[in-house]
Amino acid sequence: MDATKTVQIPSAPPAEYWDGDLNTDEAVDIVDLNTVLIDWGKTGGFADARSDADGSGTVDIVDLNTVLIDWGKTGFQP
Repeated sequence: MDATKTVQIPSAPPAEYWDGDLNTDEAVDIVDLNTVLIDWGKTGGFADARSDADGSGTVDIVDLNTVLIDWGKTGFQP
């Protein structure tokens, strides 16, 4: 007798990091801030491409604000 039964387990949606968590370590902190500051004002040749958080091609106040708005947050977005 074959006693095989298929069971489906629902999966949770993928977790989303905070926008300001540029290095995706689950903390918006000095590391993320430094990522932006190291490339501040550049329009290419970034030390870390994640420094251009908004993908505009320039590391500027928008990218800095992305980190500062989420400053101190940990874990994932609700």
